Amino acid sequence: MASVSLSRNLWDSFRVLGVYPNAPGFTCVGVAKSTGSRCRWSFNSEQFNPSQRATAVECLESMSEVHPSMITLAALSLLAQNTLCRDFHQRQAGTKITEWKAKIEQYLHEHSERRPVVRPVRQLQYERDDMKQLQNSIAQDDHVSEQELKATHQALDRVKAELEELQARCSKLTAQNNRQREDDRAANSRDAALLRKQLTEALNQQYTEEVDNLKRQLEGRNANFKKEIAASSKEARGLKDSKAQLVKQLDVVKQESAERDQQVEQLVKQLDVVKQELAERDQQVEQLVTQMDKVNQDLAEREDKLPGLQPQNVKKSLFAEILRQTPKALLRKISKIMRTGSAPYVQSVV
Repeated sequence: MASVSLSRNLWDSFRVLGVYPNAPGFTCVGVAKSTGSRCRWSFNSEQFNPSQRATAVECLESMSEVHPSMITLAALSLLAQNTLCRDFHQRQAGTKITEWKAKIEQYLHEHSERRPVVRPVRQLQYERDDMKQLQNSIAQDDHVSEQELKATHQALDRVKAELEELQARCSKLTAQNNRQREDDRAANSRDAALLRKQLTEALNQQYTEEVDNLKRQLEGRNANFKKEIAASSKEARGLKDSKAQLVKQLDVVKQESAERDQQVEQLVKQLDVVKQELAERDQQVEQLVTQMDKVNQDLAEREDKLPGLQPQNVKKSLFAEILRQTPKALLRKISKIMRTGSAPYVQSVV
């Protein structure tokens, strides 16, 4: 596992993550999708609670006191919640957590202390080579004593043992480093799985809320539609009833109109009969007037021939004779005319 120099603050989490909540005018760490630039809502706006700035600072200070590799997903999630504006960019928490994890891994890679482990191994290899050259040179030198040769072999054996020990330690450290890498990958996988789970739950909750809102809206609209349909149906039934009443009234009017037409036809026929009777009466009256004129003329002639007779008696006798010779129907009409005053001359004669 990578390590850094130990102190009260093991690393500068503010600088590495690029988050400075104490800075004047510090704004939301989210990105506005419309412009592609950083959000402009500051900690002093209504998008943040007064306690969020202190929470973010405390979270970063706590991170600085532990090794960067020990930073948990929960700590990064808490930092994201307190540095993203409430109404617009809380959904970018997962993106910011991934970004901060990458910065921490880059910092660990840049401050790794694995390289010094290799140097002693190479140095011992160089020393072993030097000892071999020394051994060869001693073997070629006939003046070297047996004790010096033995001491040289012993030193060479010690170097070999140290080299083998260092190689074993290096292998052990390499194995530990590999295991640590696997553990880190597993931890990262667990963190990623947890993050995906949290994001999935958040999205599912958000989608559920949106679906519930849409469902409530649709139910409200459906209820309104049902009310409108019921009102329209009621109005349609009223119109249908009104139409039926109007049809009945129209049938009655048609029937009355037909009856009136029949009555008018009957009246027209009666009027024609009356007109015909009036024409016949007028002819009969003309005939009667002609006869009366003739009677008057005959009376005048008789008066001239019979001066000794009383004219009034002669007129009465002649008129009585005419009446006997006149049909009864004509007499009734003459009587009617005399009552209505249509023939004043005849009335005066009678």
